[in-house]
Amino acid sequence: MKQLLRNTLILLAATGLLACSRETGDHVAIPAGKVRLNILTNSLATRTAFGEKTDDLYPGLWTDGEAAKVCMSYTTGLQAVDGTVSTVDQKLARIVAEMDLVTDGSDFTYYAVVPASNYLACEASSGIRFQVPAEQRPGATSFDPAASVLIGKSEVFSEQQGDLGDGKASSEQIDMTFDFAVAYGKMNLLNLAKGEEETVVSVTLESQDAPIAGTADFLDGAITVSEGLNSITVATSALSDIWFTTLPATLADGSWSVSVTTSAGTYKRTISDSGKSLELAKGTVAEFSVDMTGALFTPNQVIAYTKWVNAGDAECTYGGDSGIILEDGFIKGINFWRPDGHLTVTFADVPAGGVYTLKIGCAIWPYPTALDHVFNFHVTVNGGTPTNHTIPQPAQDVELEEVEYECAVTLQAGTNTIMINGGDRGFIDGFAPHFKYFVVTNQSEETPAVTNNFPGGGAVAVNLGTF
Repeated sequence: MKQLLRNTLILLAATGLLACSRETGDHVAIPAGKVRLNILTNSLATRTAFGEKTDDLYPGLWTDGEAAKVCMSYTTGLQAVDGTVSTVDQKLARIVAEMDLVTDGSDFTYYAVVPASNYLACEASSGIRFQVPAEQRPGATSFDPAASVLIGKSEVFSEQQGDLGDGKASSEQIDMTFDFAVAYGKMNLLNLAKGEEETVVSVTLESQDAPIAGTADFLDGAITVSEGLNSITVATSALSDIWFTTLPATLADGSWSVSVTTSAGTYKRTISDSGKSLELAKGTVAEFSVDMTGALFTPNQVIAYTKWVNAGDAECTYGGDSGIILEDGFIKGINFWRPDGHLTVTFADVPAGGVYTLKIGCAIWPYPTALDHVFNFHVTVNGGTPTNHTIPQPAQDVELEEVEYECAVTLQAGTNTIMINGGDRGFIDGFAPHFKYFVVTNQSEETPAVTNNFPGGGAVAVNLGTF
């Protein structure tokens, strides 16, 4: 029986985290008709990263400058404004926002959502509406900052809170209790039978029944899904420590699956023989492994793609030296000795992620001293890790030689940018060739057009009937 290993770690107490007592700050000018609200919390909840696990606890760290959404609900209206998080040692956080002055109303309740991008709406009856993205991009050691949702709520006040300036204030600041609105996961994938040359592109967690992403309402710690999605896809090249967040859910045995998309295709396994459920609980990190032995493999459907970009096309840009010119169909004079000497080519509408061939048409020439000088450069795809490439110089009796250099590049579906700049050999002999064209293709060879050179194009048929 294949094993599903799981260990849920308690992240924070379910009762929430009370902020520390009020602090007094210096008064600053506040526009007329505005109230400056200072919200203070010392909760270790976080939207950006977890610290190193200690005694089954992942401590959270607030991020200075983080954008928050702050709401004020009262008997005669509602306000929602942008706020900013400021921190002390990433543990003590303050959110500052400015609201319109209210001259009537009562029962003022304040809410805060971090990050602001996940806030959708605020209603007194249903609470905060928020979203959990189905597409996530975690870091190497923590979840995607845009996929973690924290929601805070104050006590109910009889009058509007905040600082009016000039020392006038109904409160220097208010304390707010924050709570998690998502569950966290950290997944390892075991025994995936992929080829050595295959690169991992993404991992998808899919539920047949319970929604794990989408929009939901948060009211007094309870979460009600409004428009749920049944899968999340994590952009990652790893098979271990894959971080993600979800709406809280229980995924029963046989009702969920894991898919790994690689440069060659997709491996999918439905977990149906573990004998237990996957608990994704609010405010906890579910650490688990999935054995991918026997996963169903579906190869990529190869959609033919070949794209040419010539030196003078709009998709080709360059810079770093005022001496660069476009002449005779070549880009000449890029100085790879300079850190900012570069050329960037954009390829749009790539049909699918995978390994493609990059062809660089260029011209090279011999170095006068016949030393071991080369044309050396880096190729960087979509801001990733650069790879080094070398074109040897031609023979000394060659004035100028046109060549086509080929290398493999891994592209994503959609738009891709490829930057070419100085390589590993540096100042001594890192020359830039004259660039003429660039081609990205997933075809081994372009099929040349067939020209029929038979006399007259062939023999004409003449119907002689039946004999």
